[in-house]
Amino acid sequence: MAAAAALIAVVSCCVTCAEAFTFQHGSLSHRGFDYARSRSVPQATSTEERGVAARRVVCMGAADGGITRREVLTGAAAVAVGVSLASYPEPAEASLVMSPPLRLNNRYFLMRSGQSFADAAGQIQTHPIYKLHMSNGLTELGRRQAEKAAESLSGLGAGQDNRGVIIYHDISARCLETANVLCDCMEIGRERVVPEYAFLEPRGMGLWESGNVTAILPALYRADAQDPTWRPPPNDDGTLSESVLDVLVRGRQLMSKLETQFSAEDIVLVSPDSDNLSILQAFVLGEEFFAKHSKFFFRAGEMRPLLLSEKTQTRYEPVYYAKVKAAADA
Repeated sequence: MAAAAALIAVVSCCVTCAEAFTFQHGSLSHRGFDYARSRSVPQATSTEERGVAARRVVCMGAADGGITRREVLTGAAAVAVGVSLASYPEPAEASLVMSPPLRLNNRYFLMRSGQSFADAAGQIQTHPIYKLHMSNGLTELGRRQAEKAAESLSGLGAGQDNRGVIIYHDISARCLETANVLCDCMEIGRERVVPEYAFLEPRGMGLWESGNVTAILPALYRADAQDPTWRPPPNDDGTLSESVLDVLVRGRQLMSKLETQFSAEDIVLVSPDSDNLSILQAFVLGEEFFAKHSKFFFRAGEMRPLLLSEKTQTRYEPVYYAKVKAAADA
């Protein structure tokens, strides 16, 4: 209704203007100064009714190849229709991914980076200062884990059926090295290996930074199960202290960005720790799984597809240290 009213108003205004002021050169008379008038300016005679002179000049303009009133009205109508159509833009497709998502445009494979020297020592390492530290690099076992994961990705059909493979990895040394191994083994172009600077960082452990994994993780996951907003004790050295929901916000933003940017791709997410991946998996399955995210725990070097349903049977066989070591020794 509003668009129709606007159209009527514009057309009515143009009719009035066309009847009153159809001319090629304007004329002014102000403070005694008379400006030259063109013959196209309406000059009413004493016997003509109001508006007749304008119509007469319009006809003269048409005869000379000028703009007719019909053309004026047609142009006005086109402008009005364009304005009305512009008032109703197409709905945007970009939006935050919901939990559980109604659909996903891409297939996702979640992978924890191969074993690092800190992993081998059983040490928690989440402070950003250690991203490129030597202890954050891959061990020989970590490299073999990455090679095994590349074979499994190919076996699961990644990159087949006209789908490309994109590797998103955290910028820590262990994730970068893992991504490079995947890239070389799967013969993926370097332009499809993308560093992620924020959303895949390890969960901040606060005061528990540099602690022993075996001693700390059980207490951490018991607290997570009771309250997803709970955070580890804060630290004063710059180490973040993050809850399940804090990590979830980052994961949801990453998924929303990827779902907006890509379609029909196979995307591998390489994270330096398990919580990024297990919390993202819980988010996709539904809110009731947030407190149970530790059941989706990823060991170093483990990779599996993102499950869209708890009943989904397609699951990557985890790469445990013993299996990889046995394969390496064979």
